[in-house]
Amino acid sequence: MESDSLLFSFFLIFTGAAVLSTIALFFRQPLLVAYICVGALLGPYGLAYISDASLLTDIAEFGIIFLLFLLGLDMQPKKLLIYLTQDLLGNASKLYRLRPSGLFYWTSIWV
Repeated sequence: MESDSLLFSFFLIFTGAAVLSTIALFFRQPLLVAYICVGALLGPYGLAYISDASLLTDIAEFGIIFLLFLLGLDMQPKKLLIYLTQDLLGNASKLYRLRPSGLFYWTSIWV
């Protein structure tokens, strides 16, 4: 059995994530803690089941996309609109308070 194959690696990761996330939910811990523990256990500094660097990079990118997808599922559109409005109003008030001399100072630093 080749431990660096992609299918076996994904099987280990998803099975470990399912088991540890169940344990994390039982102890009322965030799921992110379980996902990080799975990565630490299966990675090259843990049990070293997955040691290929390029494979780890690919799996890490997939994991980031998966976590952002889960975050997007958790976000309510109403809350997102509130955050967007607060951000736009906060940035607009900062630009309004900026004096012309201050604007020249900051643009001269950027150039």
